[in-house]
Amino acid sequence: MARPLTAIRRRRGLKMIVGLGLGYFLVMYGFHVSLQDTGSQSRGRSEGGDWDRLAIGGDAAAAVARRRHAGAPGNDDDDGRQREFDRMRQYERRKSVDSDVIRAAEEARVVQKEGDDGRLEFRREEMTMTSESLDDVNVPQNCRDVHREAEFRFRKISSDVFLYSAFWDSRPNDFDNRRNGSFVRIMAIKPRSAQPTLGCLFKQEEDAASPNATRALESPVAYYEMCENHGRGLGGYILSCPVPPELESSPTCSVTVAHVTGNAVSETVRLRVRTVAPTAPLAARRRFAVCVPPLFGAVAVSRLTEFLELSRLLGAEHVTMYDLDMTSEAREVLRYYETRTGFVSVVPWRLDRSVDDGIWYHGQLVAIQDCLYRSMASADFVVFNDIDEFVVPRGTHFRWPDLLPVLDRPNRCAFQFRSAFFKPQGDGGGGGHGLDLRTLVHLQRTSNFDRVRTKCMVKTAAIFEKGIHHVSKPIWADLEVHRVDPDVAFLHHYRVCLHGMGMNCAAYEEDRTMLRYDRQLISAVNYTKFHFKDAATL
Repeated sequence: MARPLTAIRRRRGLKMIVGLGLGYFLVMYGFHVSLQDTGSQSRGRSEGGDWDRLAIGGDAAAAVARRRHAGAPGNDDDDGRQREFDRMRQYERRKSVDSDVIRAAEEARVVQKEGDDGRLEFRREEMTMTSESLDDVNVPQNCRDVHREAEFRFRKISSDVFLYSAFWDSRPNDFDNRRNGSFVRIMAIKPRSAQPTLGCLFKQEEDAASPNATRALESPVAYYEMCENHGRGLGGYILSCPVPPELESSPTCSVTVAHVTGNAVSETVRLRVRTVAPTAPLAARRRFAVCVPPLFGAVAVSRLTEFLELSRLLGAEHVTMYDLDMTSEAREVLRYYETRTGFVSVVPWRLDRSVDDGIWYHGQLVAIQDCLYRSMASADFVVFNDIDEFVVPRGTHFRWPDLLPVLDRPNRCAFQFRSAFFKPQGDGGGGGHGLDLRTLVHLQRTSNFDRVRTKCMVKTAAIFEKGIHHVSKPIWADLEVHRVDPDVAFLHHYRVCLHGMGMNCAAYEEDRTMLRYDRQLISAVNYTKFHFKDAATL
């Protein structure tokens, strides 16, 4: 009987072990489920804020600071500014709500090609813009899909004359349009010592019964030399062609510029025509835009992102940048801003080596005029500055719209801002927020202000020619350029101080004004970093 008893005991022991194991398993399973529930609730709470979920890597410190600030006694001004910033970001989010659809469309239009460095690069085919697009409001509606090849590059005519862009200008002025006619203004580069005979050819429909029958109307070219060619052999010019009275009622899609030798036309170049006034009703008009002169060389991605996000914080609704010779990394960042948010337009700026060597600073002055005329149809005010410069309001003024009640008057065509140099303090660290944001780190500026190296915010419709540091020619001689008191606003220039031209670089003082924007700027840069990584996978 010993054997059966032993077997029974063994079976009972085995059942007990199995029971204990099953009980242990059930207890641990319940505990694990409770941990998951607790964790999901915690994640739900942490993701409640708009920006905490965007903190990545070393940038988590920014999220911690925001949570700490949220629990601290609030400052009414800071809270109001944050609400304004959040409203701006919500607007940008609504603009990209169909990002998946846009992405699918872009992928369908992608053309893959082998880059010069052996990497695969992607080029988007031009997408037809809708009539509501602010970037095409200066193209006549019947011309949206024609003559696209006739712009965004320099076209050579005569021996050394290079034509870039053409604009239909019907603004009255007190020098060449007193009779309220129309002109085509052409941005050009040419030798300052030569003045070849050029003319504009316009096509006109003969009559409704013969829609394909046209005749050419001719108009002479008048040369206007831009003011800051600095004695170089090549200079920037605005070429003006009066529009024949028969065509003044409606802008043409293009204009043909002809080089006349003797009594014969020897060369012709066709240019697409844009207008300085909207060609269709606008649902919304930009209040402020920014124009940046040609960029070249190793422009740091962090510099670009900081410039764009801080410009947006200050009030910019759009930025136009000219690509002379940027790196592929910089182009990728600008492509993100251009295709995903529409905040940036990149204009190709390719100069022949002989032209680049012969003209002042890569044709900066010609790019400034092109951007001015290109922006007139969609923006009320344009700020002209480089990516290391910012027009910053002072005192109780926080953004550019806050300045208009103080600065804007009917007889003023522009506001001119003096500059202060902010001493470089070394790159890195970013003030403990894990980002390389020099505007939040470089807080030592010159005590004196530069009265020569100024930058301007202009009323676009009131300017004929814009200089680098000043307004060269308004459309009416009695319009005033207002010099802004530095207590109201001045230009922050983040570079080593430049001596000369009356500037004293000896004394420095601390200026913490930019720290008013730290929370919003950190959030914006984190947001861009987060979404750029996603966009870069397209």
